[in-house]
Amino acid sequence: MHMKKIYLLLLLCLPFIVEAQTITQSDLPVIGTSFTLAKDSTYTGPIPSPSLGQTWDFSSLLNLTHDSIAFVDINTTPFVDKFLNSSLAGYHVAADNYNYFFSDTSGFYITGHANQSSYLNYNPQQLYIPVPFSFTSPSRNDSGRFTIDTTIGSVNYRYATSIKSLFKPDGTGTLTIPSGTYQNVLGIKDIEERYDTLYYDSMGVYVPMTDSSTYNVTFHYRYYTSGFQANYLMGIDADFNGNTIRSEYLVETAIPLTVPTITEDKNVYAYPNPAIKDLNFKFISSNFGIVVYDNSGKEVLRSKQIDSKRLNVEMLKNGVYHFEINQNNKIQKGSFVIQH
Repeated sequence: MHMKKIYLLLLLCLPFIVEAQTITQSDLPVIGTSFTLAKDSTYTGPIPSPSLGQTWDFSSLLNLTHDSIAFVDINTTPFVDKFLNSSLAGYHVAADNYNYFFSDTSGFYITGHANQSSYLNYNPQQLYIPVPFSFTSPSRNDSGRFTIDTTIGSVNYRYATSIKSLFKPDGTGTLTIPSGTYQNVLGIKDIEERYDTLYYDSMGVYVPMTDSSTYNVTFHYRYYTSGFQANYLMGIDADFNGNTIRSEYLVETAIPLTVPTITEDKNVYAYPNPAIKDLNFKFISSNFGIVVYDNSGKEVLRSKQIDSKRLNVEMLKNGVYHFEINQNNKIQKGSFVIQH
């Protein structure tokens, strides 16, 4: 009889336990929100199975690199005219770029990205955080898409990315990261399917290029709390086989940031574009450092010094890439397409 009373008491308390770990619109970033995330590309630990009352211990994560993010009014950014459907912009200090967002009672959506050399819009916009969301919420589907058009010689090209996401509750409990321990944390798993295709314009109709389509699945594990200035605490990305790709965690909040004005850089030119094996550069001298990122912002290639104006890129997969050239402490940026 005594055990039956305890069981009934736990059943009565369960709704209140779950409710305390519900993420709502009031927990989403607003103008003035700012924080720093540390990134650890070496973490290989397991990801726990979803359940109530988890004790997540990620205190061993390393601060190998970090980036500060400031959320600002889109009207204060240099690309406001290209993202009129957005309500908020996030400036990334280390990456020196802007992400644009839209927030409402259903979630936090990505509407586009912009840097010195390029910009892109999502249509439809991509869901990043569903709200309201708790451990008892049903799974939620979403689809986003963006295209990049470019003309090389007399040919028009279009690079299209379609993203399908399935958001699932992935546990609640206590989370420990190097910066502290947090109660009432909700884990959300985002199963992301990504389709990339390169097209060319054939008499006004965009036709897929042969063997240009790629398909990839990534699992995003994100951890949130409510009633906190920066509600996003940690994230782990894993590939289809469960191997960790990258991880990040909150270092500190309310970082005072000065958001600079970005202007497009027309002083660097990369060719051929699309490239197959080598990428050449005009309007720069020899002896420069370069970093290449894929379209998701992941670093894929780095060289501290290039003695010629040529970079071998044959190891890169088909798709759109962005580069940063460091020459005499001046950063110049651009984009290019790989099409093998």
